[in-house]
Amino acid sequence: MFALVIWSYAWQLAEIPLVGQYVTKLTIPSVSIVIIYMVYRITRRIYNTYHEILEDRARRMEEP
Repeated sequence: MFALVIWSYAWQLAEIPLVGQYVTKLTIPSVSIVIIYMVYRITRRIYNTYHEILEDRARRMEEP
């Protein structure tokens, strides 16, 4: 959530004299990396959860 807030305010940082352009150029890629990492962690956790459930169901089906 914090990354999305910074992303939305990054363009307003560009209005700061002298430093604003550099801050924007650093903020946008770093926030993008944080968002991509968060999505990766969420999808990995979902995959691991459902992977265990599917293995358990497959073992139950093999039992006579």
